[in-house]
Amino acid sequence: MNDVVQNPVTEFGTLYFGCGEMLYRACVLYARSVAADPGSRRRFVARYPTIPSQAWHHFERVGLGKWHPYLLLGGGVAQARVRRLPPLLQTQVIEQGVDLLSSDGSALRVKLESLSLRQCAQVFGPDHVRDLGEQRAWLEQQKGEPAKAVKADEPYRITNKGLTVFRGSLEPIVFTWAQLSRIARMKGA
Repeated sequence: MNDVVQNPVTEFGTLYFGCGEMLYRACVLYARSVAADPGSRRRFVARYPTIPSQAWHHFERVGLGKWHPYLLLGGGVAQARVRRLPPLLQTQVIEQGVDLLSSDGSALRVKLESLSLRQCAQVFGPDHVRDLGEQRAWLEQQKGEPAKAVKADEPYRITNKGLTVFRGSLEPIVFTWAQLSRIARMKGA
């Protein structure tokens, strides 16, 4: 590569999107290999031990077309919610953002990475994006419910939905029982 780049913005785009395309192709290759021979999963993991174990599951989801490739690289609190959506809807919300009902009743188009944890709860239902009417109803329901107190004496909480791990002033990490089961299977427990 030349030390002097004529147009660093263009060069960045070429490298970044080229890398994304190569990663997508790697995901497809991995998913097809595992579909044809489930035992190949162990060979991939053994050959590339520096790749985190959870990443292999993510690669497979992208390779099978169940997740948009952005979900490998994108960040933010909305990512887990977007993963639950059908692939076509994932693409739509990643590329176009989502409508958010503001406190004054107006609608704003917001990029996923700009959403707070509370706004994610407002915008996303269990398996869909709430329309503005559903968001209004959700906000009204939240007004009637008292805020839940978090026990400071335990670093975690177990509920019928899963495990929540508290990290001081950071947002808590929430694991569903299905996620915990998958983690236990990966670790051989």
